[in-house]
Amino acid sequence: MLLQDYISKTLPDTICLEFLPALPKAWIKGKAKGICVRGGYEVDLIWNEGKFQKAVITSQNGGNLHVYTYSKLEVIDCKKGTREIHIPERNSIIIRALAGHTYEINAQ
Repeated sequence: MLLQDYISKTLPDTICLEFLPALPKAWIKGKAKGICVRGGYEVDLIWNEGKFQKAVITSQNGGNLHVYTYSKLEVIDCKKGTREIHIPERNSIIIRALAGHTYEINAQ
């Protein structure tokens, strides 16, 4: 309901993440912390009005993340202090995560 993760069939060594794929209508606002996903990632999520607002992804091992989204996103590498705005191509973005880094993803 909150997060779907799976291994990409088309992109080698890539974990796919989809935020809030089946959020119940009654859960208009909320947050979840410490969701463990494949590849050694931990995800915290926040949503409001039934829509994705923010995710914080901590990477233990590094690798490629294919994040599905339907809005423009800001991605912040918290360790490097870099910010990037991504306009999704085909409703997704790819983050090349580094081991030990935390990434903050904000809906714009």
